[in-house]
Amino acid sequence: MLEKLISFFKKLFGINDVKRLAAANIVLDEPNSFRESIIIVPNPRKEIAEKLQRDYQQGIIEEEDLNDDEYNLLSNLYQSQIDSIKQEIDNYKMKIKNLK
Repeated sequence: MLEKLISFFKKLFGINDVKRLAAANIVLDEPNSFRESIIIVPNPRKEIAEKLQRDYQQGIIEEEDLNDDEYNLLSNLYQSQIDSIKQEIDNYKMKIKNLK
């Protein structure tokens, strides 16, 4: 029974259809599943900022260790996270208002 459930979810998310490509320069003309059609574009500045955040939270680096560019990256990341949380709170308040 558990195997049937697992195979159902694999089929649902297209895990069985995922093909490993031998060369990185091979491009699929038509994706076989929705999962293959998603293209993730990396943002190196965001990745650097997230690494700085992790290091800062773990105590590996201190605020004095950051140069101006790193400080601005980290500040912008924290500000965007704060804005996102504020938006989530406002959405939650609206849901509660609508339920009343």
